[in-house]
Amino acid sequence: MDKPLPSPSADQEGRDVIVIGGSSGSIEPLRSLIATIPADIPAALFVVIHTSETGPYLLPSLLRKDTALQFATVEDKTPVSYGRVYIARPNLHLLLEDDHIRVVFGPKENRLRPAIDPLFRSAAWARRNRVTGILLSGGLDDGVAGLWDIHCCGGATIVQEPSSASFPGLIHNALNAMSVDYVARPEEMSKIVHKLASTGPGETREIPEEQDRIKLESDIEKEPVDHSAKLQQLGEISGYTCPGCGGPLWKLPNGAIDRYRCRVGHGYSSNSLFQACWDASERDLYSALQLLEENAQVGNQIIRKAEKNNTLPQPEVVDQIRRLEKEADILRDLLYERTQGRSEP
Repeated sequence: MDKPLPSPSADQEGRDVIVIGGSSGSIEPLRSLIATIPADIPAALFVVIHTSETGPYLLPSLLRKDTALQFATVEDKTPVSYGRVYIARPNLHLLLEDDHIRVVFGPKENRLRPAIDPLFRSAAWARRNRVTGILLSGGLDDGVAGLWDIHCCGGATIVQEPSSASFPGLIHNALNAMSVDYVARPEEMSKIVHKLASTGPGETREIPEEQDRIKLESDIEKEPVDHSAKLQQLGEISGYTCPGCGGPLWKLPNGAIDRYRCRVGHGYSSNSLFQACWDASERDLYSALQLLEENAQVGNQIIRKAEKNNTLPQPEVVDQIRRLEKEADILRDLLYERTQGRSEP
């Protein structure tokens, strides 16, 4: 089917935008889902799966084996057509704007690029109640805020049945944060999305108090400008520092989960902010270890030179050097211990 996606203001019969997100363990559920979606579905599909930023773009070739759907070339400002699958490319956000896609090297969200939340949010803002959002297997909570935004703009929400997921953490986080419309196994989802695409979008269900935030966050992903004035009006300074750039973080209002943004666009949930701060603290601790060891090395050179010249180094200098070595040993042990058994929530 080569029918262009109607403009957002056009009359249409059903939810003609299907956005799908997943992380760890999501490839097989995604294959099961799209394998049973007919090629003539009156909708376009958009997919973000967390992948390596530098890895090859292999997902389309893998999924083609399972479906009659057509896979579109994903380039910025490409018009959208029904029956096509648009899969996010490595290290680029995939967004929806009116009746075309956006492919942008925007700020990371939840430490990820591509991230699920930007796709879900942009689709929600652009297409309102014409969107169906689906969350598959994964960890942490990238996609939960976006699924909430779809709900707030009148769209339908679906999550994978947790017992069928290899990594159900993402799904549990969504279910804990909001009430979703459907919980289904991947092989059952195609009937749901086809029905939603073929019938009316149902009652209008929008949450007005969320609209300013959704619009702002959607704009941040697409507009490379300073959004600090709008963030100041909408949110409040959190007192936290952005781990990605060192700038201040604003806590955004409302939402299913706590959300933070900096002026250059990095976005975090509380979970992803915690993990990003953990990683930043690790870098700083290793920098401190490097400085301690380097300082001790310089001090020992002083001692060796004094011994070579048959002189005695100053006792206070020796004490300082031994203190540096002791502090370096303590810090090295601490860093080793903090990496043992680490797992992300």
